[in-house]
Amino acid sequence: MSIAVAGCVSDPTPEAMRRLDDGQAQRVNSICETTLGARLGDSYFETCQSSLAGVLAQQQAERRLLEARAACTHASLKAGSPEFAVCVLRNQPSPDGRPQTTAIRSADSPARLKSLSLASQEDVRRRAQLSCAMLGLDPAGAAFSNCVSDLQSGIAQINMPPAQ
Repeated sequence: MSIAVAGCVSDPTPEAMRRLDDGQAQRVNSICETTLGARLGDSYFETCQSSLAGVLAQQQAERRLLEARAACTHASLKAGSPEFAVCVLRNQPSPDGRPQTTAIRSADSPARLKSLSLASQEDVRRRAQLSCAMLGLDPAGAAFSNCVSDLQSGIAQINMPPAQ
C-alpha cells in the first residue's frame, strides 16, 4: 500500500523487507497474513513484516559468520587467537555480498587512517570490530559484540557536538 501526500508517494514497506529476495518477501507476507492473521496495510502486518524480515537477515548474517569461521578453521588458525578473529572478519562478506576488507587493510597501517572524527560510521564500526578481534575476542561471541558496541558508543559520544 502506498500513501500519496501532496504529489509524493510514500512506501510504508519496512526497510528490512527491501533487502529480501522475492521468494523470501512472499514467504514473509504469506506468514503474516495466513499464520498471524494480519492484513495488508494495517500496522500489525507492517510489524510482522519488519520482525520476520529482521530475523531472516539475522539468520543470513549468522550463516555468513559460520562460513567465515569454517574458512579460518580450515586455514589451521586457532579459535580464540587474534589471528583467527581477524581472519573471520576478513572472510565475512557484508550483507550485500562484498568482502569487508577495506577498513581492515587501512587499519594495518595506522598512519594512513582518517581521524576518527572524520571517519564514516561504517569505517568506525569496522575499526572497532578489528580492535576487538585483535584482543582475540571471537566475532561470534557476546563479548565481541559488547566490545564493538562500547567502542562505537564511546567514539560517537566524543564526536557529538557539545550541548549549548
